Amino acid sequence: HKQEKQKLVFSPHLCLSGSGQVSVLSQALGGASHSHKLEFTVRSPEELNAVVEELKANDDGTALQCSGTRYSSIHVSLTCSASALTSSVQILLKHSAPCHNEVKLRCHLQAPLPGHGQGRLSVLDQPVTVATAIQKMKSHLGLANLRLALGAGRTLESSVCTAAVCAGSGASVLSGVQADLFITGEMSHHEVLDAVAKGTSVILSDHSNSERGFLVVFRERLAVRLPDAVTVVLSKADRDPLEVV
Repeated sequence: HKQEKQKLVFSPHLCLSGSGQVSVLSQALGGASHSHKLEFTVRSPEELNAVVEELKANDDGTALQCSGTRYSSIHVSLTCSASALTSSVQILLKHSAPCHNEVKLRCHLQAPLPGHGQGRLSVLDQPVTVATAIQKMKSHLGLANLRLALGAGRTLESSVCTAAVCAGSGASVLSGVQADLFITGEMSHHEVLDAVAKGTSVILSDHSNSERGFLVVFRERLAVRLPDAVTVVLSKADRDPLEVV
């Protein structure tokens, strides 16, 4: 549900200006995890058994899936994980006879899921000041205090035309993104300094404060999928472990 938090709870155009063009920062991929298909030939079942046993001994725990067809030789298709690819190819090349065996590789990659992924970049239709962004974020998250680092050369009255957002600990998603404002739960000291040096202001709300609003959405999604005998309760005592004193 990490990806949904970005869209439903911490959307920059929703909490800052009401409208804007939003794009995903870290694109989600669909389908099965990366896999690779190796095709090769052997001359006998005994040779095939020897190759497969060696492949299994060098595998990283991912199940090896083999299928074969028999003509004058045995043609074999092998599916393996990305981490087992290098060792598998080396084993097959070691068993290859000159002018007899040919190792072919086919990669099966994941396709992107449009509109899904971590983080959001919003180009605001109506720019706001940093001060206004702070007040809107406090209201949106129900917080009395936020932490602010002004970008180099920026003031509270500087305009925010673009805002990059990631719930939780968002530095890895926001890294390298060009925006007037970063909004996330937490960043390290040096990550904040890096953003500020590039002229990007940073608003931090603390980790779980940036995610907690999703609990209301999550409760409703659970409730419609569970039997009526199950009651989904949203904690009233839950809060971020950090507070300003």
